Amino acid sequence: MTDNRSDNFDRLIMDDVEDVSFLQPGHDSRRSGKKAKYDQSQFVCPKIRIYALAAMGAILFIVIAMLAAFLPRNCEELKSPVKATNSSQEDIIPSVSRRLPENIQPIHYDLQIDARLSDWTFNGLVTILVKVKKSTNRIILHSVNQTIKSVAVTGHKEATFTVDQTLQQLKIELNSKLETSKTYNLTIEYESVISSGLDGFYQSTFTDKGKKFRLATTQMEPNGARRAFPCFDEPAFKATFTISIIHDKKYTAISNMPGTTASLKHNREKTTFSKTVKMSTYLVAFVVFENFGFVQTTTGKHNNISVRVYAPSFEVNKTHFALNTTREIIKHYEKLFGIEFPLPKSDMIAIPDFSAGAMENWGLITYRRTAILYDEKTSSGRDKQWVSIVIAHELAHQWFGNLVTMKWWNDLWLNEGFASFVEFLGSDAVNPELRTLEQFYTETQSGALQADALANSHPIDVQVNDGAEIGELFDSISYNKGSSILYMLYTAMTPKKFKKGLGQYLKDFAYSNAETKDLWGKLENTTNIPVAKMMNTWVKKKGFPVVMVKKIGDRKLSLTQERFFVSQNERRKYKDDDYTWIIPITYKTNIDKGMQLMYPKKDFTINLQKGTEWYKVNVNQTGFYRVNYDDAGWNSIINLLERNHTSLNPSDRAGLISDSFELSRAGLEKISRFLNLTKYLKKEKSYVPWKIATLNLNYVTSMLKDNPEIYAALTNHTRELIKDTLKSLRSNSKTSEENHLKKSLNATLISTALAMGDNETIQEALDNYRKNRNSTSNIDSSIRGLVYSIYVKTGCRAEWEEIFDKFKKEKDPTEIRRLLLSLTDTKDAELLKKLLKMSIESKIIRKQDGYMVVKEILQTHAGHDLAWNFIKRNWKTIVKTSVVKIFPIYLSLIKLYN
Repeated sequence: MTDNRSDNFDRLIMDDVEDVSFLQPGHDSRRSGKKAKYDQSQFVCPKIRIYALAAMGAILFIVIAMLAAFLPRNCEELKSPVKATNSSQEDIIPSVSRRLPENIQPIHYDLQIDARLSDWTFNGLVTILVKVKKSTNRIILHSVNQTIKSVAVTGHKEATFTVDQTLQQLKIELNSKLETSKTYNLTIEYESVISSGLDGFYQSTFTDKGKKFRLATTQMEPNGARRAFPCFDEPAFKATFTISIIHDKKYTAISNMPGTTASLKHNREKTTFSKTVKMSTYLVAFVVFENFGFVQTTTGKHNNISVRVYAPSFEVNKTHFALNTTREIIKHYEKLFGIEFPLPKSDMIAIPDFSAGAMENWGLITYRRTAILYDEKTSSGRDKQWVSIVIAHELAHQWFGNLVTMKWWNDLWLNEGFASFVEFLGSDAVNPELRTLEQFYTETQSGALQADALANSHPIDVQVNDGAEIGELFDSISYNKGSSILYMLYTAMTPKKFKKGLGQYLKDFAYSNAETKDLWGKLENTTNIPVAKMMNTWVKKKGFPVVMVKKIGDRKLSLTQERFFVSQNERRKYKDDDYTWIIPITYKTNIDKGMQLMYPKKDFTINLQKGTEWYKVNVNQTGFYRVNYDDAGWNSIINLLERNHTSLNPSDRAGLISDSFELSRAGLEKISRFLNLTKYLKKEKSYVPWKIATLNLNYVTSMLKDNPEIYAALTNHTRELIKDTLKSLRSNSKTSEENHLKKSLNATLISTALAMGDNETIQEALDNYRKNRNSTSNIDSSIRGLVYSIYVKTGCRAEWEEIFDKFKKEKDPTEIRRLLLSLTDTKDAELLKKLLKMSIESKIIRKQDGYMVVKEILQTHAGHDLAWNFIKRNWKTIVKTSVVKIFPIYLSLIKLYN
């Protein structure tokens, strides 16, 4: 009897299947009854990255490519940008898209906050020393949701004011003009509430031993400072700050600089902090809390920098890894940048309610708990890597972003792209066992390539002016594409020359603002590469090229480039566009390797040495482009992988898998190419290529569920590919301790086996849970989330309620996330409705996690329509309660599904 599954799989392998429309964007598997989760398990960006995302499905494949992180790093689609313009001081500002006038320059802020956490209110008093650059009788600055009690300007008896909440501006009119080049004190008394949102000066709570504790914290980036105090809330308006916080004695206050505390009447205290260095308003931070503890050390070249890591008292024991990592990374960055850490201390604090992954406030970095707490007994290797890489990201900002700051938000990518690249260098240097740099392609570049292959991508360098648009820049293009092109430049220049130019840039623009062109200039001074000319083709254009490689005779390769689109329709639409890039082409053969610049033209030639048998373009996947070979080129690579796959490093192997798959999605290659290439995987033991392979195999399989015969053949093929490696990992884990990437590989293959309906793996997961249901910490942390998920997915209401009960009782933030994500895998519509309702109530599910629940349910067959209707029905509530880093995620979903 013939096995038809094998025959049907051969149809794909032997090129009989020409139609690849099922791979195209817009082909929705859920609407045809399929559930497809496409795992973009990457650290999207510490600010937006909310950690490793679960498997993603057909349409969400596109969304997550545009969303990021981290969540961790969850990325947003950008509106059409509006070019920024500056008004004169005498202009009436007619729209929210207008910037602040430049006639008034803040020099120093004296800010006093009287915080009353008992009723979530505060009084504020700010005195701003300003310098007049051009004579005027009007001062315009930012203010939101504040009741202004009084305004005074030195030397002026009358100062009338109006507040425009739409423009978020406070306009002050004086009876006489301020004189050019003179300084004045502007004093504003106001009152406000400690916000229930997640930006500005906002409230948070946590429970310990049955008692609820309060804290008030800040999130100022990008424009939250104006919600905490009246200020010139644009990055170019740098100033120094002296901050003081009045609070009840039971609380502790910390800020950017060290502080001293004095007693006041009525059981209150005043903590006054030292004057800061010159910095932007979005870096101001202060936190008022109780029942926290800390661990501390010192670091720096002279060992004189204080480092403290704060956390709720019951979680202080989970801060030691963060403390040690911070100590070592600061020392490493001082050497890397050639500049000593500029502040006397670097505090870090775990915040129970936090919209992003972390925020780089100078001297007081705030973190989501999952991004800073690590428990050797209960956390996984991925959790450890996440903490390491987020800390490395935020500390990179202390130099690149804080010391030297972008002039305006169109250069946000310069801050975030740089930190998203250097985080890999920092983490790799101080925690080498995590091998983070080896994972750059899977964690960062792969997702950026997916996002930028869409027609609705945007250039890295965009003009923005509207406050709402700023938040949308915190996306995969700014973070992941930005970091990817910097990695490409770092490799092309050589690390030594790149570091030299970077150090000069930081020294020359210290405590001031810079633009992208300033960095290119400093880097160009250290190399013979035309940095500005080359990089402008990458930052000012959206998209990226595919390089077609064709062998001519025995000794030459012909290379041509064109813009890559994953959509065949888009490629046809833009086929006449003359898009070209200056590409630092790298290549490797069985004889040599080299690097050449491909100037912005269609054709390019590489000479090969005699005896060249195979060639691989884009060595180590450091270039931000895809490569397509002719038949001879692909066949030589496939033969090499089957013969000796370790001739290429793991990133190269992952890149070949990714390129062949995406080329088939785009209709530039047949799916058979990708499937033939995957045959070698039976011998693959490295996490990085397996990660890319399983993402793609899961996606293809899910999209073929409406063809039972081919679907069965492909799932069988995938199970056969992973069988031996998974068996080997299971066997070795019983006799020796697995390293981090082996555990990650094991989890990836188990996840794939579950997705392929492997009954043995499903039963093993269920047995694992039932055996350890009363002590789930005995389940390996690297697969615990998968075990929860399969228990919910295969169960009924009782199983869901069991996991939900664990979720409500759990205190560990990482475990809370695992349990919450698994709850979204139920097929029970009523339970999904219950979760959706809780996502915006902020009672059982924290407000920071509500969007994640909606996103996860949206990608399931059972919950797709429920979640979509929920978003539309509750849009006003979402707009009201979401902060700038979460709201754009919903906005992207609206744009995609509308």
